[in-house]
Amino acid sequence: MKKVIIVGAGLAGSYMAYTLGTKGYNVEVFEKRQDPRSGSYGSGRSINLVVGHRGWTALKYAGIEEPIRQIVVPAHGRQIHDIEGNESYFPYSIKGKAIHSISRSEFNKKLVELADSLPNVSLHFNTSCSGVDTKAGIAY
Repeated sequence: MKKVIIVGAGLAGSYMAYTLGTKGYNVEVFEKRQDPRSGSYGSGRSINLVVGHRGWTALKYAGIEEPIRQIVVPAHGRQIHDIEGNESYFPYSIKGKAIHSISRSEFNKKLVELADSLPNVSLHFNTSCSGVDTKAGIAY
């Protein structure tokens, strides 16, 4: 099976590593930062993400919808507090449907964990990739 090199173990890189790994590819991932599971990982981005329909479709395609559902928080609406102390509630759906919020770092940790669970996926943290020689088929 072909070897694939992925530069970056963020959300997209770890998702692709898992997805390609389940398809039988030999995958190597190079990430200049430390392993997000190490506990002191952070990118400065603390805003939660919302998983919408397209996101759930991609997660379902990869077969990881259920593990991600375990770490999302349903949000049915937003509560607004004005400067006079009044509160207003605005539902996200008239049908009672929720959107699903997820911590960026927890999402990344889970995707890395899933990718790392595959025997044909190798993760290399604290390792930069400065170039690729496509003719020779190597990254350095």
